[in-house]
Amino acid sequence: RMAARGKSGFQRLSSMSTVTDDDASAGQLGSPPPRQRQTTDRSSSSWLDEVSDADVRRFFDSELATNSERRRGSQAARSAEGAMFAHVETGAAGEAGQQTTAMMRNLPVTLTRQHLLDLIRREGFGKEVNFLYLPTKFATGTNAGYAFVNLKTHPAAERFRRHFARFSRWGVRSVRACNVSWARPDQQGLGTNLTRYRNSSVMHPSVAEEHKPLLLVGGSPVQFPRPTKKIW
Repeated sequence: RMAARGKSGFQRLSSMSTVTDDDASAGQLGSPPPRQRQTTDRSSSSWLDEVSDADVRRFFDSELATNSERRRGSQAARSAEGAMFAHVETGAAGEAGQQTTAMMRNLPVTLTRQHLLDLIRREGFGKEVNFLYLPTKFATGTNAGYAFVNLKTHPAAERFRRHFARFSRWGVRSVRACNVSWARPDQQGLGTNLTRYRNSSVMHPSVAEEHKPLLLVGGSPVQFPRPTKKIW
């Protein structure tokens, strides 16, 4: 009878909605898809009576194999991205004499990320900086008064630290003088900062781009590494 109808039970099952890994983990592999509620036309459900257990098993095995391929594809993409950013690791950047991440304090609270980036470029460090983060107080929409800046090399970071010590030419109304120190050892280096912030809640899609950390290559902003886990 199945040959007369022109489709096998496996083919008919395959034409229905796909099965996810969650279906498998929920222990639903041993039962066929639920029957449709009977209407005036019985043909849509009567064929299910002719589906064998072998058809059901073949169908689920096929779907799970497809899902497995999708997972491998996602893992390969993540591995490729990891390799792309592997060169940013800075090893023992937290050790004395090798620091590259500076913390700027006492910034005017009206300063924006773009304003600070423009200022850094204007002062001659545009090509040296590869990471910038100006934390925001979301209750007020102003910055928190400090920023983290990573430079490519320790000598460049030393020059940056000396240059912005007691700096006050902000371009906005403010009498504040900048205080620059090394960031903590656990926040030293480009690789450390990328790892620290890529899964941070500040990277959530609901957060405006101007409030997020900024990655730069050759002085120009580039896409920040994607998170490796769900961000809440």
